[in-house]
Amino acid sequence: MVPVFANGQPSVAAHRRGDGGGGERRAVRVFAVTRGAISHNVVFQDAEAFTAFELPAVLDPPNAS
Repeated sequence: MVPVFANGQPSVAAHRRGDGGGGERRAVRVFAVTRGAISHNVVFQDAEAFTAFELPAVLDPPNAS
């Protein structure tokens, strides 16, 4: 998970571990928070969402040099 913000809303970019150990893009989730709790969750599962947030399509594997 990579923290991001969308129009001031807390959001995360979710990646799935791929065969090589790195993370492959899955979804950007944008949360609306009301009274300290998540009241709405919008999920973007298209590649354009990652492009819009300037996020990589694949994350490096942990401990990669």
